[in-house]
Amino acid sequence: MKICTYRRNSPIGAIKRLGIILEEKTILDVNFIWQAEYERQDFYQPENRAKLFAPSSLNQFIKMYQDASISKLQYTIELYNQLAQSGILKTISGADIAFNFNDFHDLKFDAPLDDIPMYRDFYTHS
Repeated sequence: MKICTYRRNSPIGAIKRLGIILEEKTILDVNFIWQAEYERQDFYQPENRAKLFAPSSLNQFIKMYQDASISKLQYTIELYNQLAQSGILKTISGADIAFNFNDFHDLKFDAPLDDIPMYRDFYTHS
């Protein structure tokens, strides 16, 4: 499993998203997979719930799940396989839960962590 942060252009500008690279050509969007699952389960405001429980920032994701981050991402891959087998490949709003990154010329890989906590001042204040 390879974890990435990718950047794609949208009508409102470039957006950064958390993804999992599968089979060296497919990117699974973690947040959109969970949004599609919450839509399937008929949760109220599935987009907001997905942002809360599966943020599109790797830093926020790691802060939330800490040591369980890898297992949560592995479960996301299993969930993607279940959704794909049942024919759910997009969210209700039309966002792709997975795509081939060769199909998008505006796709760029970005630094994995968008915010790195700094502990440099720890010793000066203790």
